[in-house]
Amino acid sequence: MHAKRCPIDEVKAHAWFATQIKEEGWRLACKTNRSQQEREELLHIAHAACYHWEHSGDRVHLFRALLLISRAYSECGEGNLGLRYGREAKEVMEAHGDWTTPEDWAFLHLSLARSLACLKQCAEAHWHIQQAGEAAQNIENPEKQALFHQDLVSGDWQGICRPETRYAG
Repeated sequence: MHAKRCPIDEVKAHAWFATQIKEEGWRLACKTNRSQQEREELLHIAHAACYHWEHSGDRVHLFRALLLISRAYSECGEGNLGLRYGREAKEVMEAHGDWTTPEDWAFLHLSLARSLACLKQCAEAHWHIQQAGEAAQNIENPEKQALFHQDLVSGDWQGICRPETRYAG
């Protein structure tokens, strides 16, 4: 039996699906007071985006999808899993990082800080917040700079390790 040939460009299809769902994932990640259904949806969307970016062959977007998974787990109170995916994102960045930008570093450190805050490891979380702030100072695009600051103060920091107490960028 012969496998049927896909009638569409699979790489482009994966990139298209990933693009379509990631925005909803970030919307849910930044939302406060998520219902249980929204938390579950956030986790499913984050993993789906990562799956599609991984199959599109795009390491930049795979890195960013791993950050979305990390954020999703942290927002759902699963700091260990958030930290796992944040560290995996860091490994992708370090292995294929000739494309990295200051905002990639800033968001990576925010991801790690959020996961550590979820685990109540404030000293380490604050160190990553500082690293994120230092990286953010090199973001040239004002819209991306604003997005960083919005992300810094949004979401669930688990009631501790409030970033605005340690970073005043």
